[in-house]
Amino acid sequence: PSLRNMQIDYDEEVEQAAVQKLFDLARARERTGADQPFFMTVSFTHPHPPFVAPQAHWDRYDPTAIEMPVVPEIPYEQLDPHSQWLYHAHGQDQHTVTDAHVRRARHAYYAMTSYIDDKVGRLMKTLQDTGLAENTVVVFGVDHGEMLGERGMWYKQTFYEWSARVPLIVSRPGHYAPRRVKAHVSLVDLLPTFLDIATDG
Repeated sequence: PSLRNMQIDYDEEVEQAAVQKLFDLARARERTGADQPFFMTVSFTHPHPPFVAPQAHWDRYDPTAIEMPVVPEIPYEQLDPHSQWLYHAHGQDQHTVTDAHVRRARHAYYAMTSYIDDKVGRLMKTLQDTGLAENTVVVFGVDHGEMLGERGMWYKQTFYEWSARVPLIVSRPGHYAPRRVKAHVSLVDLLPTFLDIATDG
């Protein structure tokens, strides 16, 4: 748990600026009567190392209920060459990581995820409160996953599923019904998709 750090400072400022911008856009629409299109990027840093979170978010999780990795640590000599390189690059040869460390890191990661869930929720509420929600496409995505101790690995930089697979949620009221898409999607598809949405009205 962390009362405050630079990463929390940053995300608090990002949320405040985003909420303020939505209010500014709503005021401009009310003042002019024009429904001016806008594009806004809201870029948070959480969840991300260091694995710390505000106490309130940490307390949402029972530490005894945090599950351990699905795939346990793999002995160094059995790792593929890239995983061996990451083992040294991430300094794992300099530390002994216990089950307690793994559980605590995963606990913090879940807490950080909840921290961002709350921020996105406040942005969505602001869209609703200002009347912008009905005509705004919202896309939520991230740039990488986190190994979180799977295979004994941490961070990103590998193509194992925990690192490479990321959430991508798209909301477009009146156009997309809630559903899961089973097809493979890449983040490189985002810009062409934004352009298609912008040009099809």
